[in-house]
Amino acid sequence: MTEQEIRDIGIRCALRHMDSLRMQAKEEKKADFTEPCKNCPDIESCNCDCSTTTKKIADEAGYNVDLVGGTIKLYRMKSMSVIVDEDENGISLDIKTKYPVKLRKPGRLIRAIYKARLKVAKKIIRKEKERAKKEKKEEEFKNKVQQIINIMNVCGNLVLVQDEGKILKFVCSGLIGSEEEFFENIKRELSEAISES
Repeated sequence: MTEQEIRDIGIRCALRHMDSLRMQAKEEKKADFTEPCKNCPDIESCNCDCSTTTKKIADEAGYNVDLVGGTIKLYRMKSMSVIVDEDENGISLDIKTKYPVKLRKPGRLIRAIYKARLKVAKKIIRKEKERAKKEKKEEEFKNKVQQIINIMNVCGNLVLVQDEGKILKFVCSGLIGSEEEFFENIKRELSEAISES
C-alpha cells in the first residue's frame, strides 16, 4: 500500500467517525464511536482499530490521542499468559501459550448440555423473529442480526461471552473447541433466520 493510500484510508476513517458522531448528536442519541465501523468497506484492513488507521495523518498533524483508553490486565498461568484489554465496548483477549495446548474432547454429558443450549438459543431466535414479524419490524430485526454476525466474524465468536473468567475457564478446561462450535452454530442459525423470507 502506498503512503497516499494509507493517508486516504486514515482520512476516510476520521471523516466517517466525525460524520457519524455529528448525526448521533443531531438525533440526540448516546454517542457510539464504533457505529461507522459496522458498515465500513475498509474493515478487513483495519479490524476496527481506528487508532492504527489514522496514525499517519495524526503523526503528520502532530495530534495524537489515545482512542482506546482502556485498561489492560494480565493473567499468568504456568503454560500461558492472557492479556485482557477492556474498554467501553467490551473485552478482548490475547492468549499466548508457552507450549502447545492439547484440547480435550468433551464427553457425552458436555455434548448433551451444548445441544440443549443450542436448542434453547434456536428457540429464542425464532421467537424474536416471530415477534419482529408481528410488530412489522422485520427489517430492524434483520439489521440487528446482521450486525451480530458481522461482530462475530470480525472480532471472533467469544467476544459475545464478554467475561474473561469464563473464557479462561473454557481455555484451561479444553472446552474452548465446544464453545467455538456452539457459537458457529448460533451464527449459522442467525444467518438462516435473516435469509428465510
